[in-house]
Amino acid sequence: MVEDKDTKKPAGEKAKEIMIRCWRRGVAIITCGTSTIRITPPLIISKEIVDAGMEIIEDVIKEVNKEK
Repeated sequence: MVEDKDTKKPAGEKAKEIMIRCWRRGVAIITCGTSTIRITPPLIISKEIVDAGMEIIEDVIKEVNKEK
């Protein structure tokens, strides 16, 4: 995650907020390093669950980007 696409300033607080909100909605992701989000699904997972999880992640990222 970056604050600005041009400067590439890390957005660590955004990454943490995204992680927290995803956890609250049932999607387990973690932060890694300064501002990276790591998605670690189980080895056996259905396409439907992947799609639902990605939709939640996308929604949360949009929410956080609007607020910050």
